[in-house]
Amino acid sequence: MICITQLLCKLIKKTGGSALLIDYGHEGEKGDTFRGFHKHSVCDPLINPGHTDLTCDVDFSILCQAVKNSDAKVKLHGPVTQAYFLINMGLFTRLKVLLSKCESEQQKDELFSACEILVTNEQMGSRFKVVAITPELESDSVGCEQQLPGFTPLSGTPYAQPNSV
Repeated sequence: MICITQLLCKLIKKTGGSALLIDYGHEGEKGDTFRGFHKHSVCDPLINPGHTDLTCDVDFSILCQAVKNSDAKVKLHGPVTQAYFLINMGLFTRLKVLLSKCESEQQKDELFSACEILVTNEQMGSRFKVVAITPELESDSVGCEQQLPGFTPLSGTPYAQPNSV
């Protein structure tokens, strides 16, 4: 993960563009998270090779350290929770627009349920983290902080603080 992250930083510096990384993970507080899944249940990852999905949580502290240690001049944004990111990207404004176009209460319930899954701590809201890597701008080096949507509080938005959702 370190080598891939540092290569990504070099590519961003060389060719421009940005990277937005969203995945389930932690910021260094967990140990080994390697596990297997078979038929939607956690199982021993070494049993039944070829029939078990293997996964682990991303350690965002290592990813962020790899960006900071990269010799490429790039800017790291985050990590923030998925809830923080989506809310500060205007999720509730978008939800309001979609709800106004619903033709039934069932559609409204489905939208609320989907939104709840994305932002509540019990679901994906705090389990998933978001990081962005962008080119470092000239203004960054002279003290003007680069503001990236989703990583800074959206004015008038509830839960606008990184750890308040």
